[in-house]
Amino acid sequence: MNKKFQVMLTYDVDAETLWTAPDPLNDARNHLRPTMMSQAAYGPKVAVPRILKLLDDFDIKGSFFIPGATVVKYPEMVAEIHKRGHEVANHGYTHICPDEFTDRDAEMKEYVDTNEAIKKITGENIPGFRAPSWEFSVNTLSILKEMGFVYDSSQMGSDKITTCEALGESSDLPEIPINWSLDDAPLWLLSLHTWGATMPAPSTAFESWSEEFLYLYEESFDNVFNLTTHPQIIGRPGRMRMYEKLVKFIKEHDDIEFVRCIDAAEDYLKNK
Repeated sequence: MNKKFQVMLTYDVDAETLWTAPDPLNDARNHLRPTMMSQAAYGPKVAVPRILKLLDDFDIKGSFFIPGATVVKYPEMVAEIHKRGHEVANHGYTHICPDEFTDRDAEMKEYVDTNEAIKKITGENIPGFRAPSWEFSVNTLSILKEMGFVYDSSQMGSDKITTCEALGESSDLPEIPINWSLDDAPLWLLSLHTWGATMPAPSTAFESWSEEFLYLYEESFDNVFNLTTHPQIIGRPGRMRMYEKLVKFIKEHDDIEFVRCIDAAEDYLKNK
């Protein structure tokens, strides 16, 4: 069987946790700002249904990385994602950046609680992890190994699936690479800290993401294209139109395979 080029459409459904997580860039008063919180709720309430429809229209299965607090607040959304055959994966509980933890047990509890919240809805074990803010603490990798995760998708050291390493610690966990160049947040994430910033047109993202895809596709089928978006960001109408255009563009190429992260990880483990 000929190898196909793997494309992953992934979603960080942070909702309110994006703005309320203990983080140096977040204002402790954010939870008291109704308009900012309504922007956060736009993701689960408006954007996720749009994304699910698009994925259905193109017969694509995606991977949804969801903080435990979001799972608890929007269980119907999680159930609908799972019902349609998409992957529901762990993205911390409160979206606190792992290197903000001073205690290993406290960090591990976040991930255990998220797994339990997801499993309560899906009835399945949770194989995938993506670190909030895409960062590890000194304990994160050992926690992931102890908890039995199948793969991680938080690091930027390759364009291919490799194995996860952090701070001198190695593992057998497949690492599905991400990068800020394949993320919608650097383009459109607006907060009080970026008020007045000029937002690029959706066409800017299409040009950037399509060129990233083409280079990776033409260079080697060992590369993967792993696009990360946030429903509260990508779900705006103009951006969704661009996103659909990008999916159509990718599907025009030969030997393309849209897969969930867990599918790519299991394929890597089977063939390495």
